Amino acid sequence: MQTVKKIGRGYIRGYILGYILIVLLGLLLSGCGGKAEPEFVPPTRRPAPPTLQPAAEPKVMIERAIDAEFAETTERMHMTVSKNGNLLEMDLDFVAPDRYYMNLQGIELIVIGSQGYAKVDGKWHADPNSGAKLDENLNDIVRDSIQVLDAEFIEQVTYKGEATHVYTFRMTWTDNQGEKISEGKMWLRVADGLPVKSEENLFLGDLRYHLNYQLEYGLDLKIEPPI
Repeated sequence: MQTVKKIGRGYIRGYILGYILIVLLGLLLSGCGGKAEPEFVPPTRRPAPPTLQPAAEPKVMIERAIDAEFAETTERMHMTVSKNGNLLEMDLDFVAPDRYYMNLQGIELIVIGSQGYAKVDGKWHADPNSGAKLDENLNDIVRDSIQVLDAEFIEQVTYKGEATHVYTFRMTWTDNQGEKISEGKMWLRVADGLPVKSEENLFLGDLRYHLNYQLEYGLDLKIEPPI
């Protein structure tokens, strides 16, 4: 199904990069310098704004949101990955079709197509293997097996001053290492349907990672070869 194929290339980019960084950089979060995960303190509840009803069924809205996100040519993401009380943070800039800048707690990487660069001791070095591995993983993970299994509309809230619909969701895909399952909450901006926030659990076999995303679009981002 065409929508499922687009899903594999859209919002799933966040899952892919989180997964790749876990694998490529050895981010098993086994206490090797990770930050302590802060205790979650729920925000003070405010009176809910008048609810604008979703235009379609929840699952369809999630699929449309992923398609809309994929259509964006620039994206900025702040992501946290936690496991066993340890926390890692990553900032990601994306410029279509294949330019990425990643800062993983001071570890900087740039990928342009199949060419990768890494910053070591304050200096940039060409690292073609990182780009090749990233591309290989993208091609492997982004497959027709990706599916949105379930979704439910929860409520309308104000997020960063804008009306936003909150959904629960469950997704799955399969690659050469087995089944991946992601489930949690997604915040969709009512004005354009784009996902602006997500809190979810990613299951990789017996491993469970908790991921948070905050997303921005329409930024004037430039990613060029550093050397």
